[in-house]
Amino acid sequence: MEQQPIATNSLSDLAKKMKTTSYARYDAHKRCERLNNASLFALTSVSMLLISFSILGAFSPEHRPLFCNNHLELFSLLTSIIMLIISLVVSFASYSLKSERYFRAGNEIGELCDRLSFIDMTNSNAVNAIAEQYYSIRKNSDNHQGYNYKRGRLDRKLQDDASIEEKDELKIFDYFGYWAPIISFYIISISSVIFFLYAIVKFI
Repeated sequence: MEQQPIATNSLSDLAKKMKTTSYARYDAHKRCERLNNASLFALTSVSMLLISFSILGAFSPEHRPLFCNNHLELFSLLTSIIMLIISLVVSFASYSLKSERYFRAGNEIGELCDRLSFIDMTNSNAVNAIAEQYYSIRKNSDNHQGYNYKRGRLDRKLQDDASIEEKDELKIFDYFGYWAPIISFYIISISSVIFFLYAIVKFI
């Protein structure tokens, strides 16, 4: 039976969809990497702060204590709670594993895009086979967020034609959803460092 040629616009739409999904998965991979690094840095900073305050409090002169006992107990309790929360978030979120899975899915879809670009559009069986693999990868891998898709689509358009000026489609809520968790971890880290320096200065 003679194969029916694939419409050029259909093949082009499929290629664009695959590229956008690939870029979106890469963007999700980068975000998870940022979250993983920021959360581990926050956990390390808070742990260091709790240990250092305990040591400095124990060795501070009796006539000039670093903290009174009530304040030290309260601070230790609050810091321990923050450590517990961050530990649970890092454990359940599995940022490192998600980052790896997003990266692998992005690579697999990217390879399919490369294969699709070399296929004759009249070869419907080959095109359909690639489309089925694409939908299988998309279905069986972690899904990205809406802001990842918007960022991925923008990257794809710029990659296809770097001379055009594309409008950023991200809204304020997209920016908030993307950056808020990362910034929160860095705020915890910076606050821990500031409190640590304050304790050192007061101890000296």
